[in-house]
Amino acid sequence: MIHSHAEILDLCVRLDMPEPMTVKIAREFEEYDFSAVIPYISKLQDPKTAESAAKIIYGLLDGYGLRMLIAELDAALLTWQEIYVKRNISEKIFIDTMKNFSLLAHDFHVVNGIYGFDCAMWLWRHLAGLLFRLDTLEFELYTYKTKETEQLKIGTKVLSVHIPSNAVLSREELDKSYSHARAFFRDTEYENVPFFCDSWLLAPKLKEILPESSGILRFQNDFTIIDSSDDDSANLRVFKRYHMSIDELPEDTSLQRKLKQLLAKGETLGEGTGIIPYK
Repeated sequence: MIHSHAEILDLCVRLDMPEPMTVKIAREFEEYDFSAVIPYISKLQDPKTAESAAKIIYGLLDGYGLRMLIAELDAALLTWQEIYVKRNISEKIFIDTMKNFSLLAHDFHVVNGIYGFDCAMWLWRHLAGLLFRLDTLEFELYTYKTKETEQLKIGTKVLSVHIPSNAVLSREELDKSYSHARAFFRDTEYENVPFFCDSWLLAPKLKEILPESSGILRFQNDFTIIDSSDDDSANLRVFKRYHMSIDELPEDTSLQRKLKQLLAKGETLGEGTGIIPYK
């Protein structure tokens, strides 16, 4: 790898990587030769080549999640030097952003009962300086290209909002994050663009099953909904397990109980797409 084992393991500590996952990473260092992927690590910092480089690395590592995680942690250290230091972006934002590696390892454990990693093809955005966590939310530099609407035209630059699984959706934290994003992207081509979100958290049906005090509705109500679908992506997020028979789904929370009732009727929660126009 470009960086030493010690440097990458130190990064694991700084990112609060779950200890069992760090142990797996250390063991894999001893057992696997990563030399084939080294030429592509430096391509992950360039938005023009990052996605294709991630695909090549994925192929060279046979799609093995733990090895992909190690390669991308190596790349994250290069991202710190080549993007954050050169742009004078704080170490706190770097750590907050890259903690998504640890968060996704934790989420994998919650769903599967073991520590693993299966989100490598998402995280090239973090490594290429296209996505940053600014307080409770993540913001991705994005050009809208899905479906033209009256409110949003194809080709419009937006800040795509992502909601980490540990996001705090209080009014104070949401406003802090939006304000931070406006300041962070000031004097760039994304300074005055809309916030954009495509998520199950914007599903219109949530208004029918959640109380007004819900943090999810607080987040949703910030957005003007411009489109919706019947997608079922909420299932894994809400039940934290892969699909099983409806009768076996947990009912530990009000949202789980309400969603289970929808599924029993043959319905899905769906997703919504929304924007917060620049003011």
